[in-house]
Amino acid sequence: MEHPGRTGCFWGLKTNKMADRLVRCFIAVKLPAQIKKRLAAVQFKLKKHALNAKWTDPSAFHLTLHFLGEIPFSDIGGIGQAMDDATSQIYSFQLRVAGLGVFPSFRKPRIIWAGIEDDAGALKRLHSRLSKSLAASGLRGKKQKFSPHVTLGRMRQPVRGNSVEKALSKVQIQDKNGFDVKDIHLYESILYRSGAVHTILKTSDLN
Repeated sequence: MEHPGRTGCFWGLKTNKMADRLVRCFIAVKLPAQIKKRLAAVQFKLKKHALNAKWTDPSAFHLTLHFLGEIPFSDIGGIGQAMDDATSQIYSFQLRVAGLGVFPSFRKPRIIWAGIEDDAGALKRLHSRLSKSLAASGLRGKKQKFSPHVTLGRMRQPVRGNSVEKALSKVQIQDKNGFDVKDIHLYESILYRSGAVHTILKTSDLN
């Protein structure tokens, strides 16, 4: 579930207690409503195959650029500046949703995802600039290969056989028109038993 928060500014920077608390954060591209709807339809088709997965709430679909983990709230200002620096020379661009897959492999599927096509390489450049800006600010996200995707669900337990691979092979996904990327967002993610709630803390616009 996603809450908009107060975009373009930082809220809650009033007390030392607030500044010292840890927040679980990530930087991501927000998906348009029509893309979320299309992914929800794909998710619905996958559910018919009775996969033992915990499915992502469609309202929380997003494209992660950097997962920062738990950080002091006082670091958010520096992260916001890094975001602004990274987006300052990147123009808005288009992406497409295409293909389904799993992490880490079909032999041991844990995460079911929808792929993102970046034909012009703009998303890759944005990710690279963001990585450098965060590092220059002394902030680093979780180190891992950047594989653009949208998480549709997570397997609840190890899967035997090829049931997941078979299910994905019977569902097609292709976004021919694509969608515009005009900004990126810093989210706080709070985990509840019912699922994660994401709140936007900061928005940085592309040129």
